[in-house]
Amino acid sequence: MKSLPVQLNLKKLPVLLWVLAVCLIIVVMYCYCAEVSGSDNIRETVDDGWVLTGTDISVNLADNLSIPKDDDGSYSVSNVLPEDIDDGEVINFHTKSVFFTVYVNGEQRYDYHPEVPATSGRSTGSSYHTVVISSDDSARTVTIVADPVYDDDSCFFRDFSIESPEEYTAQFMRAHVPAAIVCILIVFSGILFALISLLVPEEAEVSSDAILALAGVAITVGGWALTETMFIQYAFHMEAFAHSLNFFLMILMPFPVVSYVNKMSARPVRFCTGISMSMTIIVFIICSFLNYSGIKDFHECLPIIHFNIILAALAIIVMVVRSVFYRKHARNKVHSDIRWVWMALFVFGVFVLTDVIRYTLSSHSYPDNSAFTRVGLLLAMLILLVYHIGLVLGAVKSSSENHMFKRMAYVDVMTGLGNRAAFREEEKTYTEHITSGVNSSVICCQFDLNGLKDVNDTQGHAAGDTFIIRAAAAISDIFGGVGSCFRTGGDEFFVFAPDISEDEFADRLKVLSDKYKDISIAYGFCNYRSMAFASIEVAEILADKRMYEMKRKMKDSGTDTPDVESDK
Repeated sequence: MKSLPVQLNLKKLPVLLWVLAVCLIIVVMYCYCAEVSGSDNIRETVDDGWVLTGTDISVNLADNLSIPKDDDGSYSVSNVLPEDIDDGEVINFHTKSVFFTVYVNGEQRYDYHPEVPATSGRSTGSSYHTVVISSDDSARTVTIVADPVYDDDSCFFRDFSIESPEEYTAQFMRAHVPAAIVCILIVFSGILFALISLLVPEEAEVSSDAILALAGVAITVGGWALTETMFIQYAFHMEAFAHSLNFFLMILMPFPVVSYVNKMSARPVRFCTGISMSMTIIVFIICSFLNYSGIKDFHECLPIIHFNIILAALAIIVMVVRSVFYRKHARNKVHSDIRWVWMALFVFGVFVLTDVIRYTLSSHSYPDNSAFTRVGLLLAMLILLVYHIGLVLGAVKSSSENHMFKRMAYVDVMTGLGNRAAFREEEKTYTEHITSGVNSSVICCQFDLNGLKDVNDTQGHAAGDTFIIRAAAAISDIFGGVGSCFRTGGDEFFVFAPDISEDEFADRLKVLSDKYKDISIAYGFCNYRSMAFASIEVAEILADKRMYEMKRKMKDSGTDTPDVESDK
């Protein structure tokens, strides 16, 4: 199949790879700077110095909470507040999957034991907290009695600071808003892909379903990454919603990825999309059942969710290898070059792998578990956006050209009505419709314009053309709403009017004569039904015969002379 003129040129591959390398360097710098940005503006930190209450055993709360617990399953840690606390400053910190109470010199100052909705399981996930203190609390002991939700290293405290809420918010905005903007751009690209899928012509080299699947990839993965930035939790205090959304999107995201890759493959794997959908539904049902029954919540179902993601990744690898192998042996039988798709998937895969390795090596408590994933996805979406817009624009152009050629083949240039070729196509259509019962009847009406030769002889052919155009407009005006109108010859017209009574059609003929008195038209019609005539052509012959009978009567009565002025 001929390549589209707007497709990307593979000769520019080295340039693109260089651009991606630059982007990768920027991403690495961004991810590093995001962690340390604003640190110089924090007045006092209390990340260090925590000990088990009543002992001198040091505790690093940011790593995890897998430390000795009391008999009730909780534990108590203490620290000493700075000696120069100013009024207006508060203790700010971030937690994940921990319920706790904060005491200052034995006085309860903050309690976090929220009611957790069933959709979130047993935890609300990540949360931000502010504990009010005053200058009188300087050098006092702060104690946290914590109840970690899970018996693993996913529960922790992090980012303790003593500063004003405004300063803490400013630091948060610098560190997290850029990441949130990237995720929002990814979700927006998904919406853009969904809109583009509505514009894909049928003859396009890429199906609208493939672009719609890509929209699903951007929305699910981008939405999941947005919950990982903790922007929703901090800005809108919707911890439980963000926690639930994180797991639901993680469950759903393998299906659109597999669906898109399969649809774009040179040789799609049969049933692959259906199997992926079935697996996603099964995982969703199992995890939901375990969560709502209280057996295990979504966090504890992560091995099941990850297993489905691994299966999807293996399926994608198989499809890519299969597609590459097939293309080498059937270059002329597959659609346009999709190496840009594989390149986008490769870029995304490398960035995802980077996050996975980073997450694994950081004991599952890294501040941002999707920093590389979201930027890699954004780069992949930009590559695919350019690629698919090129395909769609090329298909739209081709469709427009085909439409133009079709119009030239089936439309009478002078009048805008269907020409004789279109008339023959409609004739076949109504033959099938009457036979199959789609239409019960169709009136066939033959028209013949009187006096065209006289107009041409006395006023010129330009006036004759105007006469024909006006007659076509009159016929279209009266019968265009109930049927199809055609110019079948120089001064001959035809109308097919399905499922209309003979009386109603006759009334419209009378309206034609009364409304356009300056045009003299002879006509004859016949109501075609499959039981009444052997074929639609027989009905047309009878309509033509009746038209000539009327034409003869009009000539005998002298009413066949048109009243046409040269300026009409």
